Amino acid sequence: MRLFKKSIIARNSSGHITLSCTSNEDLWHLYNLVAPTSDGAATVRTSTDRKVVRTGATGSVTSNRVRLSLSVAVETSEFDGRGNCVRIRGRVSVENDHVRMGSYHTLDVGLDQRVTLTRDRWDAVHLDLIESACNPDASADVVAILLSSVTGSSGRGCANIASVTSHLTTVRAAVEVSIPKRRPGRPDGAGKAVEKFYKGVYDSMMRTVFGPDSEADKIKVILIASPGFT
Repeated sequence: MRLFKKSIIARNSSGHITLSCTSNEDLWHLYNLVAPTSDGAATVRTSTDRKVVRTGATGSVTSNRVRLSLSVAVETSEFDGRGNCVRIRGRVSVENDHVRMGSYHTLDVGLDQRVTLTRDRWDAVHLDLIESACNPDASADVVAILLSSVTGSSGRGCANIASVTSHLTTVRAAVEVSIPKRRPGRPDGAGKAVEKFYKGVYDSMMRTVFGPDSEADKIKVILIASPGFT
């Protein structure tokens, strides 16, 4: 997570924070940061698209999408791990030339999108979460490769490759290969299938975890786990 500005009044812990999410885990943090609390709802301001309808002097109606900045008082939010975004729904809280105050709008906040969060009171949990998320050393990843049975008796080899952080586990890839049973007097097709399975696991890990768009420098540990007979 990248922090651009933090303005909190010490007397009552009110203020605003401007940040952007650089990973899927950051989006999960954002989802938790905007959730309504007993101290009230958060206000989120960011850029968004809005369909604007205009009626001309002759009664003709035109509509087009406009890019603008909106402030929304959060009522509900949804974390979309597959779509890499947080959907935030609420009422527009600051008057805008294109959108009337009090109307509903849904903000889709994605990676690297600057967003400003405002609260009447930031509690210590929220502030600690932001500090931890903005600390690169605290967000180091563990890659876990979970193997199920890789024997001819099961008929298949299965593996899930996941990235694990202190707050979130995300499955990055799943590998499944059919493995024939070992039979006396017949060529050992099972051995070749097992080799194919392990190669598939390795290739998937290199593509999804260590690919050009990944943050491989954050990965500190690769953990391989399986049943004892695998």
